[in-house]
Amino acid sequence: MLNPPPRLRQSSPNIFFMMNEHFMNSRKAIVFDLDGTLVDTLPDLMGSLNKALAECGLPGVEATVLLDSLHGGLGATASAALKALTADMTLHPELSKRYEQLYTDQLCESSLPFSGVVDFLEMLKRAGVSMGVCTNKLEQQARRLLTHLDLIQYFDAVVGADTYPYSKPHPLPLLKLLEQLGAEPSASAFVGDSVVDAHTALNAQVPLLYYTQGYGGSCKTEWKAIEFDCYSSLLSHPAQT
Repeated sequence: MLNPPPRLRQSSPNIFFMMNEHFMNSRKAIVFDLDGTLVDTLPDLMGSLNKALAECGLPGVEATVLLDSLHGGLGATASAALKALTADMTLHPELSKRYEQLYTDQLCESSLPFSGVVDFLEMLKRAGVSMGVCTNKLEQQARRLLTHLDLIQYFDAVVGADTYPYSKPHPLPLLKLLEQLGAEPSASAFVGDSVVDAHTALNAQVPLLYYTQGYGGSCKTEWKAIEFDCYSSLLSHPAQT
């Protein structure tokens, strides 16, 4: 069993950068989570979930139900919705299947990159930093969304929940992705927005950049974490090779 991360503590991006002036400059690779980190996918996720619930004869749920389970994948979200509605859990296979079908059909309808994401990716690209995406979305869903948003051009590798036998928070997907990028964990960084991402970074021993305006809220940890609330705050610390 994977060890949980230690209790998180308050960390200041400014203090971190003052103490580690070349942190960003020394990154050979930066890997991103997708939902809630690079892209605001909540409208499409909520729409497809509530459609699937309606088809199963159930009422819709609030966004908080989805946000609390999102980073475990669509199956976890379907389970959380049924529990929130105190519905029959035997509906889970049917609901999960329909939810995945509906979401696959509409995953590109309303999802958009968070403010500042494209500028940050452009900065890293110009600096020659290798980039990848490590998500608990299915790989083809992730690639399709990134292609639709014209973000795929920035990434040398994309790993999804079905790419390897294990998904996040197991370290394997992130470590395998870094192998593809030719980067050591200690010379890389993982950008995420949830406890799942914090666990993944810890288990893989990769420094964490934590986006507090994503879907996971604040996540204080003892792990090597830089918290930031907007991508523009990272633009003044350009990475260079």
